[in-house]
Formats: sequence, C-alpha cells, structure tokens
Amino acid sequence: MSLSMNVDAGGDQIRAHAERLLSEVKEENLAEFLHTLHHLHSPPPTSPQYAPLGIKPLDDILRISHSLSHTSTTYTPRQPVLEITSPSSADGKTHLLYYITAVAVLPGTYRNVALPGRNSAIVYLDTDCRFDAVRLREVAKGIVLERAVEQGISLPVTGSHYEGGNGDGDGDDDIDQLLHTALSHVHIFRPQSSASLLATIQSIEHYLLRGTGTIEGEGEGMHKHASHSRPLHSILLDSASAFYWQDRREMEVLSIPGVREERARWAQVQNQNQDHNDTETNTATVQSLLPRQIIHALRSLQHTFSCPLVFTTWGLLRAKPRTSYSTSHVVPASTTCTPLYTSHRPSIRPHLPRPWASFPTCRVIVQRDVLSGRRERGREL
Repeated sequence: MSLSMNVDAGGDQIRAHAERLLSEVKEENLAEFLHTLHHLHSPPPTSPQYAPLGIKPLDDILRISHSLSHTSTTYTPRQPVLEITSPSSADGKTHLLYYITAVAVLPGTYRNVALPGRNSAIVYLDTDCRFDAVRLREVAKGIVLERAVEQGISLPVTGSHYEGGNGDGDGDDDIDQLLHTALSHVHIFRPQSSASLLATIQSIEHYLLRGTGTIEGEGEGMHKHASHSRPLHSILLDSASAFYWQDRREMEVLSIPGVREERARWAQVQNQNQDHNDTETNTATVQSLLPRQIIHALRSLQHTFSCPLVFTTWGLLRAKPRTSYSTSHVVPASTTCTPLYTSHRPSIRPHLPRPWASFPTCRVIVQRDVLSGRRERGREL
C-alpha cells in the first residue's frame, strides 16, 4: 500500500513538472513561425539592416520608398521592384546591372578579404542582347581588388590592376577560379519577342527549382545546374523597352480590318496540327494583354523566390520642365515666363503600356556626368 502511494505521488510530481514545462512553451501557428524565420534571414524594410541588393545607395532608396508605400501587416511583404532609366543610351544602366550581378554571385570572403558578395544566383533576362560576360568579369574582379586595397591586404596578382586577362602567377589562377565559379551562377536568357519573354519567365521557376528545365528552344537537361543550392538574389531585365517598337508595329498591323480574324484562323489550324502545344500561336495570348501577363508572371516569380526585381527602360519621352507660375493665372503672351529655378536633373515620362508605369516600387534616373574639359574642347572645335 505504501509502495503504491509513493508511485502515485511520483507520477503526480512528474505530471506537474511536465505541465509546468508545457506552459512555458510559446504557441504560434505556422504562418507566424515562417514570418519570424523570414525576418531573421530577410529584415523588413523598416529595419536598418534591410539591404535587398547589397548596394547601400540603392538599398537606402528602396528602404525609404518601400516603407512609405507598403504599410500593410501581411506576413510576406511585397519585394521591391526597381526601374532604372536614363535620358540617353550609354548612361550606365547596364553597367549598374553588372555591378548588382557581381555583388550577388561573389562570395563573402576571399583570402581573408571581406567582400560584399551575397553568394547567390542571378536571373538575367537579356532582351537587348547586349550582355557582355567579359565586362561583367572585369567588374567582379575590380570589386575584389578594390576591397583588398581598402583593407590593406596584398593579393598575389600579376599583370595590370584591372585587366581581365589570364595571368601567369598562382594569384591570377586563384582569382580566375574565383570568378569562374561566381559567374557560373549567372543564368542568362535571351527572349526575342514579348511572347517569348512571357514564355521564358513562366519556365524559369521550373528551371531553378528542379535544376533542369525546358526554356524556350532548349531541351530537358540531364543534370542540375550549379545554383540549385543557392538562393536567388534578384531578377534582372535589360530592358523592358526592347520590344517596344516591335509590339507597337504589331498592334498597328492588328488594327487593319481582317488581320485579327485571319491570325485567329491561322492560330486555330496550327493548334490543331500541333495538339495545342504551341505557345506562340495560342489564341489566348492576345497582343494587347502581353504587358499585363508579363508583369503578372514577374510578380509570381518574384513572390516564389522572395527576391527583388530590377529592370531598365529607355528614356524616350522627356518631360517638360515645370515653371514656378501657377496655371490658374493668365499670363500675357508678350510676357516671357522664366522659371525661378532650372533643374539639371532630367525628368522622363513612362512610354511603356500599362501597367508598366505603376509596376516599380521606385524609379531611378541615371545620367553620365559631362566633363567640363570635353565641353571646352568641343567649343574650340
């Protein structure tokens, strides 16, 4: 009897201890847990540690604009979308994408040199067909060498400081191997039309998650790509304006009476012959709906991989400078309206069809500085 009472008392103590431990366990649903885990690896826009691109000036701009425009309490905040445009060509838009790419694929350290690398992968949609792998390699090598100089660490590199050629020493071999490994995580796609761009974007998720994919014009691969274990840093599109004139001409052709009906009949015949597997001739893909479908596909891809999106555009339409005069006052025709302040910063109006204008979180205009020496030489000539 005494033994039984002791056993019961011991069981009660164990039960009470277990209940006390259980009461100390914090309960939360799966969404809250994933939200906390996401914030540990990806700080929210309100955090000073928020750095989606790894380039401080751009990260600061995105943090300010993102926090102002997204104040919802959703568990997964919308990732930033950055548009880079310029008033003319050769202003540095593609070079800025090269820098973002280099930071994304480089490692965090190399020979005790702290690098800004994210050790990630990049999806590069080269619609302009101007991607230069040699130039990207030079940018990545320049980042490594500059950081080594800033930290006072001497790297065993032979040859010119910024040349991308192969060196003769072991240092060059090591850097070449570093750059080769890093650049293998840049995944480049070159669609040739807006319909091709849409099909490519829709295929990227399968390609990245399964290691093999059927990107337009390519067959099913036999092995995983090099980045299957890396996070996707960002999606880069250079540029969203590449098919502007092509699509505009197509819309003008479709406005001709009878052309749209003839295209529909031809597409129906093609789909019947090819068992409805031809994306290009699918009658559901209407030309006027392509911009909306492309943006929807980009949003879906961005949401799946929780990464920023950066795209470039052409600065085709310059906005007229604003004056300090109010439009409600009538100014005589003989009066010359001189603005009190003339800004040297260009202002560019969007030229792409809707909803491209409302798609980016932030819009940045880049412009190459004109050297005063060049101006003087031009005047003398």
